[in-house]
Amino acid sequence: MNISNGVKNRAFIFDMDGVLVNSEPVWKSLEHEYFPDLFGKSVADKMPDLIGAGIEGVITLATSLGAIFDRNDVIKKYDEIAQ
Repeated sequence: MNISNGVKNRAFIFDMDGVLVNSEPVWKSLEHEYFPDLFGKSVADKMPDLIGAGIEGVITLATSLGAIFDRNDVIKKYDEIAQ
């Protein structure tokens, strides 16, 4: 019995934390490249390894370290990098 009325089941798996696709080394490299421009060199130098922190975690940490920046600019840059 086909209960899907002829619609094929399809699924997409997006996994970017190292299980299927290990993108972390690329993110780490790009963060070191862009953080000085986004947050200032002195703040970027204080930022630890941010693997798994996500954009909100990065923004929160940068703010706590005294960075002054436009939140929308940071989000836009992260989107550009991701693409």
